[in-house]
This record gives sequence, C-alpha cells and structure tokens, in this order.
Amino acid sequence: MLYALAVVLLIIASILFLPVYATVNYRYEGERHSFIVAIRVLKITIFKKDLLAERKAQVKKTEKKKPQKTEKPEKKKKKPLKERLKALISTKENIFKIFDALKRLLVFKKLFLTVKFGTSNAANTGMLTGALNIVVYNLFALIYNNFKVHNMNVNITPQFKGEDNFVEFYSIVRVQSVHIISIVFNIIKILEKVK
Repeated sequence: MLYALAVVLLIIASILFLPVYATVNYRYEGERHSFIVAIRVLKITIFKKDLLAERKAQVKKTEKKKPQKTEKPEKKKKKPLKERLKALISTKENIFKIFDALKRLLVFKKLFLTVKFGTSNAANTGMLTGALNIVVYNLFALIYNNFKVHNMNVNITPQFKGEDNFVEFYSIVRVQSVHIISIVFNIIKILEKVK
C-alpha cells in the first residue's frame, strides 16, 4: 500500500513539473484572418482552436436569429469605483508578485513578427513604417529585457508600390504546470479583493 501511494505521489509531482507549451499564431492576409491558440504537453496537443473562426460562426448565428423581448435580470450592485480602486491598490503586492513570477517563469521559445504593408502613397507608407518601427521594436525590447527569449525575429517590410498587407505573429511560450497554478491563485486573490 505504501508503494502504491509513493507511485501516485510521484506521478502527481511529475505532472506538476511538466512543461506546458502555449502556441499563439495570428495571421492576416488580405481579407482573411486567423487566430490559432494551441496548448501542448509532451508533444501532445491537448487544445487547438481558431478563435476567429468560432467568432465568425457566432456572428452568423446571431444575424439569423430575430431579437426577442426579454426582461433584464437585476444586476448585482458593485462597490463604488473609489472603493474598488483602494482595494486594487492594496493588492499591488500580489500584482507585483504575479509580474515577478511571470518574469521568472515564462520562457519564449519563439517570438516572431512579420509585417508587410503598403498604402497607395509612398510618403504615407514611409511615415507609417517609422511609427510602426518605434512601437514594435520598443515592445519587443521590453519583452526581451524582462523575459527569457530564445529565438526572436521582427521583420517589418514596407511595400512602396501597391497596397499589399500581410501580418503574422507567432509565439511559443513554455511554463510549468505548477507555476500556472500559483499564478492563478494570486489572480483569484486579487479579484476577490477588488469585487
């Protein structure tokens, strides 16, 4: 009996420390959008969904249905904004704990951004390229300086002739299951205090 208990505890401990890989892939090309999120454990995909395809299907369903008159349920009274802000400020230690935990625990295996865009006017394309470079490279520098990043690539290419637009963002993030649980508990603490 003791051996069986030890085996069960060993299995639970090994599951908690398994790396979990979350893949995010956003792609925009012309009129087509896709936003695919996948979660893998031990090279086994346990979740994969195109979130934009599901949203488009929901929009089509709601367009077909006719609105019906229904009574509105009574809403719960929320705390005044001033009290909620005080509660949020009092939980700033938990917020900093979450951010520090994310800084230590999230590992970006891949972080890629490819942007190809153009407008009908070359001058506007040039100004937009400068503004986009400022925002994107500062954002990626912030990520690179605060998290572990193994492979990062940013490619912004202006198309001065024509209006060819293409955006692709691809990221693989690694975190262990036990860390996800601790972060979720801290978030729950914050939400309980703010409500």
